[in-house]
Amino acid sequence: MYILMYFFIPQVSMKLYYDYDNFMMKMERLDGTIIVQDFNHKKQYTLSGKACSKNDLPNGLNMQPPCIQSNATYRGRNTIGDDVAYDVDTWFIESSSWGNLTVSVMAHDCTLVVQGISTNANNVVSQTTIFYHNVQYTTLEATVFQVPQNCSES
Repeated sequence: MYILMYFFIPQVSMKLYYDYDNFMMKMERLDGTIIVQDFNHKKQYTLSGKACSKNDLPNGLNMQPPCIQSNATYRGRNTIGDDVAYDVDTWFIESSSWGNLTVSVMAHDCTLVVQGISTNANNVVSQTTIFYHNVQYTTLEATVFQVPQNCSES
């Protein structure tokens, strides 16, 4: 028996801005690439250097709510940390617009700690794990989500 497995393990560090009230997200990658997702108009803007592209968000892709959806299944509570420990609750959300999600949130305030995404598109299984750290709650200026005028008009 032969098993052929391909592994692609990219690691990307980025700063994420998230505004559920205005349905906007922005990701700033360390390589300078900026991605702005406008869920109101279902558009994504990608800025890399001086180049800018504007694309439609995939059909059915919705912004993930800031905490737990009503259709989530509770998986249990765990403790993370050593000297400073926190309780986290883990939930499973089947068939969201992002794929199947497993999320762990701080038990006391629902801050996202870990998110696992599993998708199967055209018989290609994909697993993504995202760790969130240095989360800060702040009021974002509307300018955080602005894209250059030449990009938004194209």
